[in-house]
Amino acid sequence: MSRNGSGTYVLPANSWNPAIPDTTITAEDWNATADDLALALTQSLASDGQTTTTQPIPFAQGVLASSGLLATPGVAFIGDTNTGFYRPGADQLSGVCGGVAFMVATSTGVTFPLGASISGGTVQIANGTVSAPSLSFASDTNTGLYRVGADSIGFACNGADVLVLATTGATVTGALTVTTNLTANGNVTLGDAGADTVTVNGAATFASTAAFTGTLTANGNTVIGSDNADTLTVNAVATFVADTILADTAPTSTRSAGYRGTPLETQDANYSFVLTDAGQTIRHTSGSAHAWTIEPDSTTNFPIGTTIVVRNVGGGAVTITRGSGVALRIGGVSTDSNKTLAQWGLATLLKEAADTWVISGAGVT
Repeated sequence: MSRNGSGTYVLPANSWNPAIPDTTITAEDWNATADDLALALTQSLASDGQTTTTQPIPFAQGVLASSGLLATPGVAFIGDTNTGFYRPGADQLSGVCGGVAFMVATSTGVTFPLGASISGGTVQIANGTVSAPSLSFASDTNTGLYRVGADSIGFACNGADVLVLATTGATVTGALTVTTNLTANGNVTLGDAGADTVTVNGAATFASTAAFTGTLTANGNTVIGSDNADTLTVNAVATFVADTILADTAPTSTRSAGYRGTPLETQDANYSFVLTDAGQTIRHTSGSAHAWTIEPDSTTNFPIGTTIVVRNVGGGAVTITRGSGVALRIGGVSTDSNKTLAQWGLATLLKEAADTWVISGAGVT
């Protein structure tokens, strides 16, 4: 037995181990000792690397390896000497495959070269912040992904949120452009009151409540709500380039889109018509005379085709006055002049061309 279980070499027991003075060394004892020494040397590691171990070797004081190079890492593998680990510099460790570094680890973290990929298993990273996302880019460190809070992930650009995803849905900050079909099965709120725009270039289906607090432009067919139960709220301008179809049922409010009446508004003073008067009935109840003025397009530019109903139930006459450059005629008469609406009179104003209006009804002279 050349070594005991702890690796200590023990001479074989025979008549001269240990040696006794004036005792003859027999050939058998000498050969047994020589064979045992040869076996012990054979089972030892050679410093020039000629020996391969057959069992794992415990190192009580660690292992010191050379720094190595990218092509010949300090820690490599038999039959694949350009794959392993090497030391690029102080406090650095690089993993190498085929002479190419796939990662560099330092005290501040791990860097993966451009083009490197991670697959399989689970990768955990820091939460990060909106100004310093945990997944960012070497040349743009305030743009990327971070954890906003529990079950919520944020997409940051230039240190600001542009998209936040959570179990309750998605929140978009800034302009939203959808170039294909958009389907939203939950509540949708887009835009920032009067400031942001929402553009949908494809068909859009909102199966639940939709609120647009910025400008909405829908270039495709748009379906909002289901079974008349859901609502659309637009707090700023909404432009529907394609068909916008209203239900056959009557609107429930005088302010509903498609309302088939003319909401009443009382004006018992001198007054100039404004854009919001379009489609309304302006009513006079005063016993005193007053003038209602149609301003020129340069001041108040009503769309051509605008209609305004005027009604006088008061004792004072109402004069429909022309602003500078405005033409006003009674239907069937070519005379351009101011018109008077007597008590109980009812008439409709129609803008038929630029700065050109016609009035028709009862009690108009």
